[in-house]
Amino acid sequence: MSADKVFHSRSQGIPSEGVKDQYADGKAARVWKKYIGDSNQRTQNYKNFLTGLLRKHNCVKVLDAACGTGCV
Repeated sequence: MSADKVFHSRSQGIPSEGVKDQYADGKAARVWKKYIGDSNQRTQNYKNFLTGLLRKHNCVKVLDAACGTGCV
């Protein structure tokens, strides 16, 4: 697919004139929350997974580099 056939509803952080913001009504966020579940349980599951993986590989140092909004 060539780039000229891709429809972008928003530019990089700047609203596009005349294009409805498909996330403004919150419907997508509500649907997403149904898929990802309870945030407290999800955070605990993530923590257990990550600490288990680090222990398995005898990790003693961690570089925490922010790469997004996180999971909470």
